[in-house]
Amino acid sequence: MKKKNQEEGFTLTEVLLSILISTLFVSSSLQLMLASSLMRIKANQRSEATKWIREQIEQVRLTAATDDLSDGTCGEYSKALRETLSHKTPKSEVDERELDESEVDERELDESEVIDSGVIDSGVEVNLDTTKNVGGQNIWLKRTMTDNGDSLQLAYSAVLEDTNSPGSPGNEVIAQFYTEVIANAAFNCQE
Repeated sequence: MKKKNQEEGFTLTEVLLSILISTLFVSSSLQLMLASSLMRIKANQRSEATKWIREQIEQVRLTAATDDLSDGTCGEYSKALRETLSHKTPKSEVDERELDESEVDERELDESEVIDSGVIDSGVEVNLDTTKNVGGQNIWLKRTMTDNGDSLQLAYSAVLEDTNSPGSPGNEVIAQFYTEVIANAAFNCQE
């Protein structure tokens, strides 16, 4: 019996096909790793923004619990709390933009009052503190305070810095919180 002379190995087609499959696998793996990294950065930003908002809410609750907001009469505690908190917010950080009417009370806001009086009007959005850099991007914190009888409605939003206009907040909201705070003085009112 004669033995056939066979060469062992891969054909050119098999090699090219294996390279193509390997390239597709590696490129899709890299895309998944990139997407995972971006999601991790966004999650970290959201976590830091949420933590920052919670710290601000705790400061407001502490102020509501410890400051004497009564002037000897009952009522209007939300206004007194808003005025107290306004003095703790630097006037230079007041964002003079008004919210649309569905988000504030019915009266017209006079923006000059906000700057001149040092008291932030009900329903006006303000930038708090400074920006925080998280994941290479600055985050801005905004707060809107609206009087509601004895309770003060607080709406917080954390937004990413505007990439087209560095140094100013953008429109991409990464975290929002809404809460109402009642001053302890309201519970002591004997009316």
